[in-house]
Amino acid sequence: MKVILSFLILILSLPLSAMVVLPASLQQLANRADLVFQGICESKREDVFYNPQSKKEIPIVVYTFRVNDVIKGNVGSFVEVKQWNFSSRREALDYGLAPIDQSRFDAGREYFLFLGPLSPKFDGFRWVVGNDQGKFNVVRDSKGVSKVVNPYGNRGLFKGVSVKSVSKSEQNVLQAPPGPVPVDDFTSLVKKMVKE
Repeated sequence: MKVILSFLILILSLPLSAMVVLPASLQQLANRADLVFQGICESKREDVFYNPQSKKEIPIVVYTFRVNDVIKGNVGSFVEVKQWNFSSRREALDYGLAPIDQSRFDAGREYFLFLGPLSPKFDGFRWVVGNDQGKFNVVRDSKGVSKVVNPYGNRGLFKGVSVKSVSKSEQNVLQAPPGPVPVDDFTSLVKKMVKE
């Protein structure tokens, strides 16, 4: 019994980022997402969410994105994404909430995001599909070419993905080793997946 209790205490004290996540392909991310867009995180602010059920104020973080390109879903020029602001699984449980991983964004950085539907219970809350697998940083290589890469280095992202009528450069992306890929080809692939 002591071993089980010690194990539970250890698990609950781990940071949220220590969760094990099954790999998702690009097709799975596109299918599960309610909103897919490329944009810049304009601002990040800490706030609280009052939960009428528990009568507690819960720490949240609110990100505002300027949308450059909408691939799936319907949003305006800006979209606001609210997420819990917990530092550990234990803290989430203290508020009576499931200890799910939360993505973090930096103001001024550009992202390509796959977001789930708005939460029916918590107004304005959205989660990144597949935890951080659906969060792609837009980076520039040494030649100034824009590329996208998720925190997992795009590992397994293109495994088993099949898209009709792909260009040669899109085919190169589908066969690429882990690492950043050109954002233009990535975007066109996602657009084709969303239409299929």
